[in-house]
Amino acid sequence: MGSQYGTRWFVDGLINAYYNIIGKYKITWVWDKPAIIWESEDGIAKVYTYSDFNDMIIKYSMALRGLGLSPVTGSCSMHHHCLR
Repeated sequence: MGSQYGTRWFVDGLINAYYNIIGKYKITWVWDKPAIIWESEDGIAKVYTYSDFNDMIIKYSMALRGLGLSPVTGSCSMHHHCLR
């Protein structure tokens, strides 16, 4: 699949998920608007702006760098309760 006729997909391609989701809003009016509205099972609701979410991402990425991961290292994580 994909090898016929010398087909190559996204060779040496990189994606900046941070920019595509959060970073592109940094200099816009959206920056202080809600990015996530979270409600716990107990009915406690919290609103996180793009700026708040950005701060969380920076803290998380610095923790990953402290573990030796670099910006080009592929990583994936899922945190069910990360907003608490």
